[in-house]
Amino acid sequence: MYGHSSGAILAIEAAAAGLPITRLAVYEPPYTADPEHPTPADDLGLQAALDAGDPAAAAALFLRITGMDDAAVGYITSAPFWPGLVHLAPTLPHELALTGDGVPPRERLAAITAPTLALAGGRSPAWAARAAQAVASSVADGRVLTVPGQDHDVDQAVLAPLLADFFRGR
Repeated sequence: MYGHSSGAILAIEAAAAGLPITRLAVYEPPYTADPEHPTPADDLGLQAALDAGDPAAAAALFLRITGMDDAAVGYITSAPFWPGLVHLAPTLPHELALTGDGVPPRERLAAITAPTLALAGGRSPAWAARAAQAVASSVADGRVLTVPGQDHDVDQAVLAPLLADFFRGR
């Protein structure tokens, strides 16, 4: 099974619940908690922005929650795909609910027996590498792979051969 971002958390939870998963690969599950600067995501006003009818503000806030700086948020909000992200803003509270407090659930991860590959992009924010390391060190058979030159929007042409090797048992 493979999952990316919040899909990675869903894959992790499925494996931890005992589904018959023989190999698990996850790319940047958004466990974004910074042990040096904890900020509960639910205190940041995302739901309030949605309740106020401002999905663009909610989407921009979500980007900041994931660790993007103002320059990156400015770039994304002016990109052609921005309206699509704004359209998805009502789903963002669900994304945050998946991550809970942003801390990897080490006890549930310990229940995973399938070989697990936790990937993070070499150009991703620091939380991505922390999350990959936490996942890999918490499962019985885990390893970390940093994908050079990639960020959260990983190039599928770069990722596919890495996943193929892992799922083939290499």
